[in-house]
Amino acid sequence: MRTAGHEAEVLDLMWEEEDEEAVRAAVARLRPDVVGISIRNVDSQNMLEPVIYTPLAREVADWARAEHPGVTIVLGGPGFSTVPEDLMGFVRAEYGITGFAEESMVPFLVHLARGAEPEDVPGVIYRRPDGSYHRREPVFRIDYRKAVRPDPDLYDRRYFTYSYETHDRSEKVPATIQTKKGCVLECVFCSNFLVDGTGVKFDEVSRVADEVERLRDEGLEVLEIVDGVFNLPLNYSLEILKEFVRRGIEMPWSCMINPGNVTPELVDLMVRTGCYYVEFGTDSGCDRILRGLKKNFRQRQIVQSHRLFEQAGVRVEHCLFIGSPGDDRDSVRETFDVMDELVPSGAPDAHAYWTLGLRVCRGTALHTTAVAEGQLTGDERFIVPKYYVSKGVIGDDALLDEIEERVLANDNWYLWWGLRTIGLRTRIRMAREESRRIEAELMTHLPRRGPAPPSRRDPTSGGPAVTHVRDLLLTGPGELRSSDTSPPLPALRPDDVVVEVDRVTLCGSDHRLYEGTYGGPRSYPIRFGHEWSGRVVDAGAGARPLLGHLVTGDCSRWCGRCPRCAADRNVCHHIQKFGITVDGFSTRHRTVDSRYLYADDFDLGAGLLALSEFFAVAHHGLCRIPLHEDDDVLVIGAGALGLASHLLLTHEYKVRSVRVMEADPAKAALVAGLFPDAVLRTPPPVGGHGAADYAALTKDARYPVVVECSGSEHGMNTALALALPWAGSSASACAPPRTCGPICSSPRASRSADQSAAPAVSAASRRSWPTTARRPLGS
Repeated sequence: MRTAGHEAEVLDLMWEEEDEEAVRAAVARLRPDVVGISIRNVDSQNMLEPVIYTPLAREVADWARAEHPGVTIVLGGPGFSTVPEDLMGFVRAEYGITGFAEESMVPFLVHLARGAEPEDVPGVIYRRPDGSYHRREPVFRIDYRKAVRPDPDLYDRRYFTYSYETHDRSEKVPATIQTKKGCVLECVFCSNFLVDGTGVKFDEVSRVADEVERLRDEGLEVLEIVDGVFNLPLNYSLEILKEFVRRGIEMPWSCMINPGNVTPELVDLMVRTGCYYVEFGTDSGCDRILRGLKKNFRQRQIVQSHRLFEQAGVRVEHCLFIGSPGDDRDSVRETFDVMDELVPSGAPDAHAYWTLGLRVCRGTALHTTAVAEGQLTGDERFIVPKYYVSKGVIGDDALLDEIEERVLANDNWYLWWGLRTIGLRTRIRMAREESRRIEAELMTHLPRRGPAPPSRRDPTSGGPAVTHVRDLLLTGPGELRSSDTSPPLPALRPDDVVVEVDRVTLCGSDHRLYEGTYGGPRSYPIRFGHEWSGRVVDAGAGARPLLGHLVTGDCSRWCGRCPRCAADRNVCHHIQKFGITVDGFSTRHRTVDSRYLYADDFDLGAGLLALSEFFAVAHHGLCRIPLHEDDDVLVIGAGALGLASHLLLTHEYKVRSVRVMEADPAKAALVAGLFPDAVLRTPPPVGGHGAADYAALTKDARYPVVVECSGSEHGMNTALALALPWAGSSASACAPPRTCGPICSSPRASRSADQSAAPAVSAASRRSWPTTARRPLGS
């Protein structure tokens, strides 16, 4: 805001003894046009100690208006983004901004200065006269290269000199830095998608190191990396640590860790750069519960990761839930037994922090579970927190007594500070009564609720908002019939399973099938969808191990018996295509032979699993040629295959540079937003007929590797024209070009210097898939 010419100051009530006096004095001195109130947390997120923070936000707004009538109140911050409508009504703010405000606040102020409603500003929310809310979806995008580092003068310097006492030591308040926003996981309880969106937005490694050096040089002694999870993804955290080592950065620092992504190399680099404390998001020690929470690790990894940090002398704290979905006497005892092993009483550098109940956020899968089990109605106001506790825990008095006994027996475990004087069951009753009293008081200050806003996330699967229907049937070109009733399922054969479909990904084949322009064999009526994910809910005797697993599957149904299958199942003589010639997965439940399925052994989650098919296509195209780290690669086409190829080339094959060529302006803009470093080039006209000589024919050739992902004739010709002719360009493909691509042009793929381009394409398209095509998913 200052860069844009606005005057801005920060008032931090953390250090003020009299909040009202401080707010009134600041408003009287500045006479601001706008007062922004940042809400970091709505409450204490502790069912046993309910503390609500939002009344202070209302008081700040009231004090500001009293001192300067007509001032505009704007709400923001992570806590606000999780319950914006309720907080808008409670605080009686004129406006709010959800999600990232870095690119919204300045245009928002411009609109206010012009006297216009900021209706098109990303993330903005305000109340209409009819009581409903105008909401603009936030844009979860940030260009860190344009972002200005926070001015240290805006912060109270006492933050960086203050020390506080814990139960066993004195700690200095650390300086903080965030290396990325977002998370790759889809845990059932997490509301991070409302705060940071889906996916991950990375800062540049060099900028992170620059900021840490600046903090160190200013005399700050302790650092905390405040990413939701530091070591996801692992490669990015390793790059940061290696840059720290290269620059000689070593200072005490801490972070939050995912137990599933811990390696000896990671721990070694963390220790070498000064890491002294890590907080594990452990959640449970029972694999069944971890699977239900959609965690990407299991008990074995928790133990292994703990031991690695323990052996390196790093302090470890485990954060765990009691009462997750499915939690019962067996799972709680198993978790306690694991923690007894890792965090025994008297352990010098290990602690376990237990939380009874999981805070519920609207739009999460946990919210759906709570409503389905009758713990919530689905129409609650979330200004006062709601908690989920499994019936197997909250309804078992003997288990609650056992929990109390085991926690009190270990001085390195913590559940609630008053547990030695007030029993757990008594405290649960007291806390619920306190919550009801607080809610009754706060509800009197809330206006009547207007029309409900649309959900921004699918609560059943943790992904973008979708509408679940039972069945979608394409009866003919342009004719789609939806039904709330799934078709009858056939009797299960021994190797069959029933899949409850979670996601279906649409590709160009589906669009062409709908438009009636699909050029290959097809059938109507048809249930489309050959790229999908779902969970096995029933299984024949031979497929029982898949029961309960998240799975995806092959796009084709092959016989496995004909001579063609012996060479390549994708060219089976009797092949059928799911969603094209036989019913696909645009239905709620689908019976399928288990031999066509792949289990989600790497805990990708339903969203990523449904996208795995075109990543596999891209991978099997790229693996046909030897790629080197000094290669400059051109990708033609920025569709799904092109984007997948870019990601694989950059992060898996680690080539020197990847350029993307795309003619469609909308796709080009998408790539620019996703991959700022990709150089976009408009495809040139490709000639060849009538060229004066071979030099003229190859004058534009400059890339050792070209990956053709557009599937167009022009794209193919462009790829062949731009590939360097060192040994005679040829192309390799993982499937016939008209089927799926990508086509990879490279001089290294050729067999002789005098091969013509066209025969090379044809020859490559007839080759079999590599043997890795049949490995389990994730290989």
